[in-house]
Amino acid sequence: MNTQDLLDPKSWAERTFGSVQLHDMRRTRRAVQAATNLAENPLGSLPAQMHTWKETKALYRLLDEPDVTFAALMQPHLQQTREHALSAPVVLLVQDTTDIDLSHRRKISGVGQIGNERGRGLFVQTVLAVRPQTREVLGCLAQEPFVRIPALKARTTVSTAQGGRARNRCLDTPGACHWDT
Repeated sequence: MNTQDLLDPKSWAERTFGSVQLHDMRRTRRAVQAATNLAENPLGSLPAQMHTWKETKALYRLLDEPDVTFAALMQPHLQQTREHALSAPVVLLVQDTTDIDLSHRRKISGVGQIGNERGRGLFVQTVLAVRPQTREVLGCLAQEPFVRIPALKARTTVSTAQGGRARNRCLDTPGACHWDT
């Protein structure tokens, strides 16, 4: 990819989201325009990025459509990254897991335990593809949000029947009980 195209927000947005399948070309155009605006001002608030209240509301309406999902929006980028990675002789896959702390959202549901066991939120695992020789970032190869489910409290049971030999043992891993006979 041409570096100049990557640095130009409109070219990047068209390349990344121009082929997204949202069941309506107007949605695709809106996604490209929104991505352009976001890339032009990545640190701005959403209203500042969208420039007008009308554009901000249009983005909220777009994101509220059932066909406009994270998977649908990411699919073209993931596919492009895979194609670039397959064409390279060596690709370094860099993995990172980021925690999203939503502890301040008291009424939120569907989140799990993070951090010091008092935090609540979710994790996002991302795999970035990089050509190590040139340090060129090919793109995001995978991205998966997930919630950590805490393990059940561990229990250990050992009986000393039959002359001190352990008869049954329940390991600390939930569901991994082994019974000796």
